[in-house]
Amino acid sequence: MKHRLYLLCIFATLAVCCPQALKSEPIYGLPDSLSSEAIVSILVAEPSPDEVYTLYGHAGLRVQDREQAIDLTFNYGIFNFDDGFLLRFVPGRTDYIVQPQLSQDYIHSYLSRGSQVRELILEMDSEARQEAWHYLMHNIQPENRVYRYNFFYDNCSTRPVQIFAEALRRSGERTGKARILTLPTRPEQPTTWRKQINHLEQKHPWVVLGTDLALGAPTDEAMSARDLLFLPHHIEHVLRSGIIKGEHKASPIRATRLYEAYGDASQGSSWLRWLYHPTLIFTLVLIGSLIAFVRMLLGHSIWRALEIALWSLGGLAGLILWYIALGTEHPKVWPNYNLIVLHPALWLGGISPLVRPRWQGLRLSFHFLNFAGQIGFLLLSWALPQHFNSAVYMLAASLALLSLGRLLEYRRRRLQIQ
Repeated sequence: MKHRLYLLCIFATLAVCCPQALKSEPIYGLPDSLSSEAIVSILVAEPSPDEVYTLYGHAGLRVQDREQAIDLTFNYGIFNFDDGFLLRFVPGRTDYIVQPQLSQDYIHSYLSRGSQVRELILEMDSEARQEAWHYLMHNIQPENRVYRYNFFYDNCSTRPVQIFAEALRRSGERTGKARILTLPTRPEQPTTWRKQINHLEQKHPWVVLGTDLALGAPTDEAMSARDLLFLPHHIEHVLRSGIIKGEHKASPIRATRLYEAYGDASQGSSWLRWLYHPTLIFTLVLIGSLIAFVRMLLGHSIWRALEIALWSLGGLAGLILWYIALGTEHPKVWPNYNLIVLHPALWLGGISPLVRPRWQGLRLSFHFLNFAGQIGFLLLSWALPQHFNSAVYMLAASLALLSLGRLLEYRRRRLQIQ
């Protein structure tokens, strides 16, 4: 069960913003323009540790026009399970949908799960609001509503800010009054994509492991302040650090409004989670490998079924990681130096105890190369431009011990024959 969860986490954590299933068709019959009293804002649902899909928060673009009885939130995190979504998502063809929802339903869905919702009322004049509205009306049409979701650069969090900035620019061009949204280039504290994601995942250690395995070295690159927009809870800070340049400089956020959560996002007992924490599981794997190594060194038999299971599961995990890195369109998955430890060739270790004596040379070659590769990783990983989960180090040590034990066992038998 844990290995199944381990594999599911690799794919589950690739969707950074909280997706929602498509439940109804978009709302039509909307006016072509807004009244002069309309308000445009961004609704930011705070991250919640309740479920995997709530870890990262969510954002939507809200349009209120009391004169025309409009209060809609445009949600760029919708997917349609009935359209082969999973078959397209796994290889990276992450097509999502924009859909307008009644704002009261949108807000309630997050408050009821225990997430606060913060509303950022944007500094936009009538012309800019019209530009944003025209874009949204065009975007929700059936032929335009699908877009290629990118969980780092084009997601439910980045889209509202992009629409805001583009509406300012277009309205400035139309009226001859330049309005440019300028954001800071550097964050206040240096950070990386992985640190930001792992911080939100820390109460789900198997999700952290899945993320650390699936995402490669590019995830450890330094981020700009604009890059932080890929996580919704950074939107307010980044926008408040920017300015709207024009005839007069202005803050992008005119006002804020907070909606208090009333749901329960509490977690279960922390000590129970430690019973299946990956650190404990892979520590036990390492201890088991060490015991097997000592038994092979002393000439005793080992638990062949457990050895075969470890090699086979390692090979399966390696196959999945190689597929993610080389066979999908997901960003920031290549290069991935976890592939030094986990790769499909580990299956040879699983079948090596079953091969005929005439294939002994191939068996020894595998264990020698695996031992060299795993030890090389353990010695040189500090020099690689990638963060590695502690479980990867324990797994590399476990595989190295098993291969070394087989090599020493062969050497001992050879000396006995001589």
